Amino acid sequence: MHGQYKITHRLSDIIKERPKRPKHYLLALGLTIFSGVFFGGFLAKTIAYMLEINNLYSPDDLLDYDDD
Repeated sequence: MHGQYKITHRLSDIIKERPKRPKHYLLALGLTIFSGVFFGGFLAKTIAYMLEINNLYSPDDLLDYDDD
């Protein structure tokens, strides 16, 4: 038996059961996504407002180029 190993594991010992998810994981996931989208929209709106105040970007400037 030198150099040989005896396999004594069962399939149930190798494959563990799936870990359980928290009870309200969908609520937590939805809250995370909603707050991220809300914060991203707020941040984009704020940055667009600051760019318009500092005359770095203004949507009205784009209309001036269409004069033919």
